[in-house]
Amino acid sequence: MAKKKNDADEVSEVISSERLGEDLVSVRVRVEYEDDEIAAMGRDASSMALEIERAEEEKRAAVSDFNARIKAMRAKHLNLCERCERGFDIREVECVVVVPDDRDPKVKVFKDRRTGEVIGEEPFAPGEIVQPDLAVSTVDIPDEKPKRSSKKKAAKKKRASRRGAR
Repeated sequence: MAKKKNDADEVSEVISSERLGEDLVSVRVRVEYEDDEIAAMGRDASSMALEIERAEEEKRAAVSDFNARIKAMRAKHLNLCERCERGFDIREVECVVVVPDDRDPKVKVFKDRRTGEVIGEEPFAPGEIVQPDLAVSTVDIPDEKPKRSSKKKAAKKKRASRRGAR
């Protein structure tokens, strides 16, 4: 193989050569790096390693954010599905407490303050004062499942049959 002398009187091995013209040839030879070149490449490599670490951290944060968003969406989805399946919801309704004259005086009746609709009734607690006047109170709707109309029953059966067909 052809050898070339460099400035330090060392012989280098020719790795490849290519003829560029009649008297001109391009030759690839091994050249040792100088100390300042190695130091510059080391600084560049260190800087690039830090950039890679920052990019990896950004990726972890983005994945974590997406996972949190997906988890929240799944929770909302599950809640909606459960509410659809159940067919009713429990909500607070501001009510007026009424002690009817024509009923058992031990029972109080809750009426929706907005609509006047009877929401439910319950007996007075021991020691509770029975007042025939109206008093405002906030209560939960009773846990009873409301009676469904035949249309709602049919719609629920249809949903259930579609789920079973999947």
